[in-house]
Amino acid sequence: MKRIVLAAVLTFFAAFTINPAHAVNAAAAYSLTESEASDLISSGETVYARVFTDDVPLCLDENLTDVLFLLPATYYVKVTEYSPVSCRVIYCYEDYDYARGVFGYVDTALLTFVAEPPAGKSFPNVFPEFEGNGTFWKNNRFETYYSAADSPKTSDAFFYGYYPSAGERYCYVLRGGKFGYYSADVFGRIDIPPHPDPKPLTRTAPASESAPEKAEKSGFFSSDANRVLFVAVICVIAISAVYLVFLPKRRGEPLPGEDDEKEIGQD
Repeated sequence: MKRIVLAAVLTFFAAFTINPAHAVNAAAAYSLTESEASDLISSGETVYARVFTDDVPLCLDENLTDVLFLLPATYYVKVTEYSPVSCRVIYCYEDYDYARGVFGYVDTALLTFVAEPPAGKSFPNVFPEFEGNGTFWKNNRFETYYSAADSPKTSDAFFYGYYPSAGERYCYVLRGGKFGYYSADVFGRIDIPPHPDPKPLTRTAPASESAPEKAEKSGFFSSDANRVLFVAVICVIAISAVYLVFLPKRRGEPLPGEDDEKEIGQD
């Protein structure tokens, strides 16, 4: 009897363990709807977004008329304010010596809101090499520039993005602690690698719901009754198998070892 009870207990725990509803799957990244993102931002939660198309402008105004530069595709911004037209964001929001955060506005329709922060940096580390000399303009109107005395002495320039103007292409950079524009012709080839994070699933999931929790809510094991039934069937099968193995022989026939015990007693 003890063996039967032990087998039943072990089978129950085995069934609970192999229940697919309790399997731990790798967490999947999910996108958020605009409504979910808006609610989270309103409640003070941190929300991130990605751009998956080229030439998405980061603008200085909420009406999206004054472009600062074009964000590199697949990378992240942190959203600080939401509106159906444009979101106020910060690009390069991490604190590094060579890169500083830049605030601006992005067309809300061009953002993919995500529930998880990026794995690794939110921006690419791009330091273009100078192949010539050029004017370092202070703003996108190209009205003022850094004089020779004010020009940064370092040759390192951190690249934020391209800026198109009148058929020409410029680079928005941070050099020697100063923001500004150089003609793209000043630099050699600029390669921007894609962010290593995979694209989030388009099916949305509530931010408070984890991937394992979602797994429990789908399929045959989504019902508590089905899970109990599964465990019960396994236990019945195991108990029956154990009982058949240790089933005593017909009355009158000695059980295993019984003859030996009688012989020992007769001696």
